[in-house]
Amino acid sequence: MSSTKAQAWGFDLIAASIIFVGGMVVFYLYALNSPNQTERTLGSLNYEADTIADIILSEGYPPAWNDDNVISPGILTGKKIDNAKLGRFYNLSLTDYSKIKGLFGSREEFYFFISENFSIEGKEVEGIGSKPVASNNLVKITRFTIYNDKPVSFNLEIWD
Repeated sequence: MSSTKAQAWGFDLIAASIIFVGGMVVFYLYALNSPNQTERTLGSLNYEADTIADIILSEGYPPAWNDDNVISPGILTGKKIDNAKLGRFYNLSLTDYSKIKGLFGSREEFYFFISENFSIEGKEVEGIGSKPVASNNLVKITRFTIYNDKPVSFNLEIWD
């Protein structure tokens, strides 16, 4: 009888070893592929942030765009932030935020602000877009431009 008990114990040991090795293989496959997914996500967000910053920090199209004819909502005129375009961009973001995201060709949320305090129609404004929320995937782009004849930093945050 002692020989049959040993055989049953041996079968249990083999089954447990197979389950353990299978678990280790699954863990290593997940651990090796997870950083690649994160890198792809951040790379995609970084590309979109650069694209959106380029669009915002352009003259826009048409150059004297408004809510009805805007194709590209830029805020610059002569390489300086134009208060009228900034105001139109702000108002468009309040009335039709999804339209702006569509013009950017992006599904991601965005928020931008400049280092200098600015006001639109007499109202002090912190930034334009959707305020950032807690996200594991947030990218921030900083560029320099001119606002009210002073150099300022333009900060854009996007996340998924």
